[in-house]
Amino acid sequence: KPLTSILIKSNLLRKSLLATLVAAYEKSVKPSSLEKMSEETVRTWLNDFLEVFGWDVRNVNQVWQETVLNENERRRLVSINSTHKRPDYTLLKGGEIKTFFDAKAPSVDVFSSKAAAFQIRSYGWSAQVPCAFVSNFAQLAIFDTRFKPDSEQDASHGVIQIRVEEYVDKFDILFAHLWRGNVIADGLHRLYEFSRKEGEKALDAAFMNVLSSPGAA
Repeated sequence: KPLTSILIKSNLLRKSLLATLVAAYEKSVKPSSLEKMSEETVRTWLNDFLEVFGWDVRNVNQVWQETVLNENERRRLVSINSTHKRPDYTLLKGGEIKTFFDAKAPSVDVFSSKAAAFQIRSYGWSAQVPCAFVSNFAQLAIFDTRFKPDSEQDASHGVIQIRVEEYVDKFDILFAHLWRGNVIADGLHRLYEFSRKEGEKALDAAFMNVLSSPGAA
């Protein structure tokens, strides 16, 4: 009971912080100004977004920024003709890669861009992590990266797509995927072990399992 109470309070706080961040974004960023926004500016919003979920982007034990992948991962990337090798964010447990998060300028539609999808799928697949993320903040895509990527595969395949105006309503999905306690406790592996076996009901059960695990506290 006490653990459940702590989890509820923690989740409510995180959800409130996310709502505040979304409101600040919507107040500051108008549709007419999106074409002028750089990827670097997007990353300032994503830094705060990751902080909501417990990641300190300044701590190199938690996050590497623009760090070149190791030789084994680069070799796997070469095998699928991917020229990319420097993810924007590598989320870690110590020196162990848990997932990747890539930033894009608003000019990139991460829901439809085959190039953006191939890039993030390639990063995830190269390090054998179950999923990876790409976002221009207005859009967030969570890709299943367990399967060998194909540069011609549609961005709509094997992905969860969430718009900024949905972030608060879909907080549980974001929390299950991004909360640092879940990620470093291998919550993503548990989530994706269930998600493709028995469909949406199993995925919902996996969310609940991850949220109730000790790593989520």
